Amino acid sequence: MQTSVALDAAQAHGLRHDIYMVCCEPVRAWDKSVNKPSKQWQQIRRATLDRARRQVIDPMQPITTLFVATVLLYSAGFVR
Repeated sequence: MQTSVALDAAQAHGLRHDIYMVCCEPVRAWDKSVNKPSKQWQQIRRATLDRARRQVIDPMQPITTLFVATVLLYSAGFVR
């Protein structure tokens, strides 16, 4: 019922039905007919995430620490 009300509102604003169905349909639960990722895909994904962590996140650790320290000092001065 909620979908039909939203569809009526979309049509009242001049949206086409097929565009509404693509853009505004709620995300459906995981479909069991979809194949699970292969082991090779999982290994590639894990390696890519690990490389991204080593190249981007780890080098930015000092900057993040400096930012957190600055915010804490600012907050402590504000509370005083």
